[in-house]
Amino acid sequence: MISKCKWPLVAVFLFALGYFCGAFFTNSSRNNDLLATNQQTIEKLKSTVLDINDIDANFETVFHSLADRVMVYPTENYYYFSMKDQGSEIWGNFRLDSIDREEGIISFAYYQVVPNSEYYYNHNNLWHKEYSAKDGVEVKKLDKLTYSVSYRGKTKIFELNNLEQKMPPDKLTPDEEFVSRMQDESGFQFYMVFNRKINWFYYILDEREPLPDILHPYGKDIYLGRLSEFAFYSDKEFDRKILFAIAERNVIRNNYYDGPFDQLADNFIDVDKFEKLVVQAYPFFKGKVKGRGDFVDENGRRKNSRISISPYHPYAAIRDIWIIFSNCEESFGRNQSEFLGCLTENPRLVAAGKRLSRK
Repeated sequence: MISKCKWPLVAVFLFALGYFCGAFFTNSSRNNDLLATNQQTIEKLKSTVLDINDIDANFETVFHSLADRVMVYPTENYYYFSMKDQGSEIWGNFRLDSIDREEGIISFAYYQVVPNSEYYYNHNNLWHKEYSAKDGVEVKKLDKLTYSVSYRGKTKIFELNNLEQKMPPDKLTPDEEFVSRMQDESGFQFYMVFNRKINWFYYILDEREPLPDILHPYGKDIYLGRLSEFAFYSDKEFDRKILFAIAERNVIRNNYYDGPFDQLADNFIDVDKFEKLVVQAYPFFKGKVKGRGDFVDENGRRKNSRISISPYHPYAAIRDIWIIFSNCEESFGRNQSEFLGCLTENPRLVAAGKRLSRK
């Protein structure tokens, strides 16, 4: 009787062991994706995989290293990557620009990171090229925001971020209008808003999605991101947070936390309406920018540069955040539009605030 019971017990034990081991190794495999070890960093920095100057070879290497299907979160359609090789840290991107991709073009760029901004270190090397059918690259539209890119026997699917273009109306003041919903490379999602009273843009945090950072209170009505170092004004009247300052060193390094100025919602904006708003905010650029905010030459041809809509203050030290906030509050109180204009670096209102604070 006992001997008959042994096999079922053994079977149960082996099944449980197998289940445990399977779960362990499966989880271990998944955990490998979470880790970036010092061993890997040293070995990659000592490796000689790339010829940094051979952009075509590097395009093939990086392109073939991508997953078969990738999600492009930033809404100016950059797919970012980073590498380490031959003593260098390299940052780069593929981009399916909202205009260029319709002409079968995907851009590829990378540069050697220089973390120190002092003159001695200021020798960034940058490589950039636009790839199309003449280079053997096929860009094919599968649907409105999905593209396949094929090169030398490999095809990758790029899924662009299909953000719903709506904003809760109770987050807007009577002076404001919703422009677009966007996501930058930090992972934060924002509502771009235009204030008609002061002719100015600013970014309101979209808190409906999980945040990619932890926001800590920093004095009254200010929140500061632990990772991003983004500073937000907590507007309690409309239950919203408005971006008003970013760390200057992140701008200099051009990292993921340099602010959302370069991740506008190109796939969704009404370009004619947006151009009018841009000229209202920056009247000195009338006739020099078109559509998405692209600069144009005297013949109206698009240049490879765009206006920077960056309505926030760069700060060198955390204490500067409180100084910015206090100066605007002292100058304008909490008068909604003027205070927000000063806080989001509207040059007219910042200058007026400085004059008022000197009186």
